[in-house]
Amino acid sequence: MFYIVRHGLTDFYMQNICQSQENNPINETGLSQANELAGRIGKMKFDHFISSDLLRARQTAEIVNKSLKMEIMYDKRLRERLTGVFGGKSKDNIPNDAIENAHKYGGETFEDIYNRVKDFYDEMKLKKIDNALIIAHSGSIRMIRYIAGWNEWCNNTYKQYLSALNPINPTEIFELDFYQSQKTRIYCNIK
Repeated sequence: MFYIVRHGLTDFYMQNICQSQENNPINETGLSQANELAGRIGKMKFDHFISSDLLRARQTAEIVNKSLKMEIMYDKRLRERLTGVFGGKSKDNIPNDAIENAHKYGGETFEDIYNRVKDFYDEMKLKKIDNALIIAHSGSIRMIRYIAGWNEWCNNTYKQYLSALNPINPTEIFELDFYQSQKTRIYCNIK
């Protein structure tokens, strides 16, 4: 079983600033959330503790680790989506086409995120890593959930999947079984 958690709250989030792969820290509320998270999961036993290497995830992981006292493996494949020139800028100033055409602005496409997160996911399965706590970001968590549903890459399928999801709140925990047997698998339907 994998327990996947979004990092604590940041000022960028509160100010509607595109966090991207900026190394912005968690704020006072985020510190409180991380401490509360440590209390909620501090008595759980994990075999592995993995975190994104971005500052806000690292800070959250380090606070949680005061209870767990484990080695934390940092993995850049768990980073938030790179938004290129819009990282650290107000979301109000981002053109409508930037989400779909991020590569035109120096950012990652959804397929780019899929490929790096799928690489992480496949490595976990290959090494038979289980019973892990993962601290990541909303974009990488959504993609892990998409991949764990045995979905092949398809831009249209992912956009539909994404539109049906609720926002991921800071320090929200998702429990996923990377090894569950799936009865259905979604493939890209090209029309």
